[in-house]
Amino acid sequence: MNQSKQFTRAFILLMAGLFCFLLYHKSPGLNYFLLSLVTIGAWLWTRTGATSRGFVILIVGLILSGQSVVLGHNTLGILMFWLSFALFIGTVHYTQIKHIQFAPNYFFYALSNARVSLIQGLSGGTESKSNWKNFVRFFFLPAFTLIILVSIYASANEFFGESFKAVWNSIRDFFGEFSFDGILLYILGLILFSFFLVKTYSEKLVSKEQSLEMELLRKKKKPEFRKLNRLLLRQQQVAISFFIIINLMLAWQNFLEVKNVWFGFTWTGQLLKGFVHEGTYLLIFALLISIAITIYYLNGNLLFMKNNGFFKALVILWIAQNLLMVAAVAVRNTYYVQFYALAYKRIFIYFFLFAATIALLSIIYKIINKKSVAFLISTNSISVYFIAILAACFNWDGIIARYNFNHSDKAYLHYEFMLQLNDAALPWLNSDNTKLKQIDSLQFSRFPVKVNSIESNFGGQVSSRKSSFVKEFSEKSWLEWNLPEQRAYNLLLETGQTQ
Repeated sequence: MNQSKQFTRAFILLMAGLFCFLLYHKSPGLNYFLLSLVTIGAWLWTRTGATSRGFVILIVGLILSGQSVVLGHNTLGILMFWLSFALFIGTVHYTQIKHIQFAPNYFFYALSNARVSLIQGLSGGTESKSNWKNFVRFFFLPAFTLIILVSIYASANEFFGESFKAVWNSIRDFFGEFSFDGILLYILGLILFSFFLVKTYSEKLVSKEQSLEMELLRKKKKPEFRKLNRLLLRQQQVAISFFIIINLMLAWQNFLEVKNVWFGFTWTGQLLKGFVHEGTYLLIFALLISIAITIYYLNGNLLFMKNNGFFKALVILWIAQNLLMVAAVAVRNTYYVQFYALAYKRIFIYFFLFAATIALLSIIYKIINKKSVAFLISTNSISVYFIAILAACFNWDGIIARYNFNHSDKAYLHYEFMLQLNDAALPWLNSDNTKLKQIDSLQFSRFPVKVNSIESNFGGQVSSRKSSFVKEFSEKSWLEWNLPEQRAYNLLLETGQTQ
């Protein structure tokens, strides 16, 4: 739509004000979800063309990431929201985007032109090289000079300094709580929402992104046709031999894993950190090798050869054995949780394995349907993005606290780690000294590590946190509301744990 200068200025100032209102001196909660809706509403109001499937994915991602802050209220959710927000506002002028892995490129390009966008947006004008010069000449230099002169006069004359301080205090009192960090937040809002109305378009980026092909194309070369066919046949023979060898090696490795870990594992009190990391690092290495082999062998004419079924079967068998390695790491991690309870990284491994499974299945799909490497990158970018948002939707601190205390008779309970959990975990953190002593006794008899909740004053610290949380949560703004803390607040009141 065509906006007037007045509309452009009003839109940017209003959206920056909403941005500041939702975030200023407020903890993450409902305000993040509202900001996602406001941002999408701003795009709908200023949209100029049709949208692609890729841009719809970014819209859905922004909404879901905003919801994850309300539902999960964890650091991952906050990070995913700001990532989604940046990707979305960076692509508001590239709504035909096909591959979301290019969204960061569009955002950083828009960010590099932020100064131009802001000045043009507030001036309501079109692109002009004189805008920046006029800004420096008529605003920045006079303001900067005035600040320097006031500083000099205030330092040189104590009467001027005292009178200026009194004036400054009056101005500060007039604006109340609107402090310097509030001004910076408002300026950030001005910059971000100026992206919506001032188009910063890169033909180079668009051309590079639109040129990516999802289908694998056969490369035809006329010169020395017979020689090329002989080379391709030789490459096929080498590839078949290679995959036979690595399939046999991997089969033996998986057999030993199933025999010794799946069915032959016995816990004798040993630490299992290296036990899990060993399998995880091996899997990461295998995935990197899979990607390298895919690019080398499966991104050319080898897939188009006739009577190629045996070669494809060998590759698919190799991928299937990699999937068995994924299952092996899951088994190792499950043993780790069984004896050493839940922690952030142990939960992360399960989501990593989920992403790895999708990556391996996408390679099989590529082989069968002759897809390109661009297809793999695009597919797995989307899967990792949404898996991360899914992971952010859970109150992991509460889940960890509940699981670890419920299994303290069997699994190691790390008190120092439990104290680091956020307030949403408080209802499940035991603060009764009698029960803690019982847990200490069970832990000491089962684990070689000294366990003592009394020395760390675990119960006292948890009780103090519970009382403080109930008071602080009752004073929070409705914009800071989130489900995990609301549930924790209700449970603490219902069970009388606030005393």
